[in-house]
Amino acid sequence: MVGQWAMRDIRAQIFSHLQRLLLKFFDRTPIGRLMAHNTSDVDALNELFTEGVASILSEIFTIFTIMAYIFYMDVDMGLMTCAPLPLCAVAIFWLQRRTMRADRIARTRFFMPIRNIGELYSTLQMAMASSERIFELLDAEPEPEGGTHQQESVLGEIEFCGVRFAYEGEDWVLRDASFKAVLGESIALVGATGAGKSTIINLIGRFYEIQYGQILVDGVDICKWDIETLRRRIGVVQQDVFLFAGDIEANIGLERASCYKVEQAAHDVNADRFIRSLSAGLGHQVAERVVSFSAGQRQLLAFARALAAEPDILVLDEATANIDTETEMWIQEAVDKLMRGRTSIVVAHRLSTIRNADKIIVMRHGRIREEGRHEELLALGGFTIGYISCNTEITSVCFWLKNLFGK
Repeated sequence: MVGQWAMRDIRAQIFSHLQRLLLKFFDRTPIGRLMAHNTSDVDALNELFTEGVASILSEIFTIFTIMAYIFYMDVDMGLMTCAPLPLCAVAIFWLQRRTMRADRIARTRFFMPIRNIGELYSTLQMAMASSERIFELLDAEPEPEGGTHQQESVLGEIEFCGVRFAYEGEDWVLRDASFKAVLGESIALVGATGAGKSTIINLIGRFYEIQYGQILVDGVDICKWDIETLRRRIGVVQQDVFLFAGDIEANIGLERASCYKVEQAAHDVNADRFIRSLSAGLGHQVAERVVSFSAGQRQLLAFARALAAEPDILVLDEATANIDTETEMWIQEAVDKLMRGRTSIVVAHRLSTIRNADKIIVMRHGRIREEGRHEELLALGGFTIGYISCNTEITSVCFWLKNLFGK
């Protein structure tokens, strides 16, 4: 029982510690190695605690019991028996194979426990090596807890001031990025792959530390915010939706929102239209990364999940890409409802999403090249927005044709 309790505590500590590590740690560490730390390495310790320690204690207890009985029978005999004990132990450990069979048999109900302790040495070595790897993982630097600034709600004013950021060294992904989003404003980030759009989203939640500049939320430097408080006020919807094992209600509410809020959120983003068609409704069981739902249906569940959390800042990372035409209108309605009254940062390729944004930020090679409404940028004759608008429209048409003809 002690061994199992110890393994439970170690696994729980490892899992809890993994949640607090910096994202760059996961960028550099293979997933297989992390899994090995929490499975095979812990299993090696498990073998030591559940078998090794118990066996050692049992054998030691056996030895002392026998010795106590010998001393009880005859003190002189006990002293004579204990005198050669260290030499006999060495002989058992190092000269076991050279000892005569009859001698081994003669010394087996007294010296067997000592020999068993020696055989457990290899188990101890394996456990020590595994424990070193486990402590190496636990010693990895967790992400900072942030400052002490907290507030019940976030107004949603976001400002980047000369932000420069690189994932490695001085390979800058963002170069002097500066922009401001006011309360209730929707901002669309557009640009080619690698322009820095998703990086901006990661920095708003302080998943990475910037090298230069400032990021302000409601006029307060993001470094002064309590990270947990800030992230609870930010709703993130990504293109790749992850559904947990459980029912639909648990996937939307994440055991934080009431059943009423879950139902209301599902209704507001049109997810209830297909949920009602399921036999168990919100109680319908799903598996991890379920394939029984279409891309659009999974996206609607993600929107409902974000809405149920009642965020003050909404982040959409290409959340409207790669959806089927059947639920495209539902998706657009859901996005409009989700963004209403909230500061929204959207990475989008759909022209309809870009056109409806209050401000479009065009990025190229980590720099903000153009900024303004869709009509303003077109009036300026900027080549970047024209290029992106054209390609976005072509992309949308291609997805429509693919869903229509299946090619």
